[in-house]
Amino acid sequence: MNYRWDGGGGGGRGKRERAVQTYVPVDASVRRAAGRQQMRIARVVGGESTLDNAPLDVLVGRHGIEVKALLSQKNDKLTMHPESLARKEAFVRREKLVGHTVAIDLRDPKAPQLYYAKGFGSFRLSGMERVTVKGLQEKLQ
Repeated sequence: MNYRWDGGGGGGRGKRERAVQTYVPVDASVRRAAGRQQMRIARVVGGESTLDNAPLDVLVGRHGIEVKALLSQKNDKLTMHPESLARKEAFVRREKLVGHTVAIDLRDPKAPQLYYAKGFGSFRLSGMERVTVKGLQEKLQ
């Protein structure tokens, strides 16, 4: 028997094929660049950047922030894996924090953009609020 999944719906590209076409490998230089953005956000909000593998990237007062840097992605979507998402939500509950997601879109280095969403999850940039540094600071008051 021949089993083949085309993503359902007939005729359209499958989910796997779309994932393969948009995949961008992440190497050490990309991880370093993302780490610099994490530290930048910590600095502008007056928070503390956490170590690798911590549930959240930045802690400031009673707020926990997940920072996502868009450096060379082809689409405007942030993805959090289910296991990571569960760790973040458990940490926020245990520590009685308010969770936030901040995205820095650096794909146009001349015009970087900052986006905000309360909570965690997978987001499209169009579903996030575009903010300034001052606007982000106000969200964390």
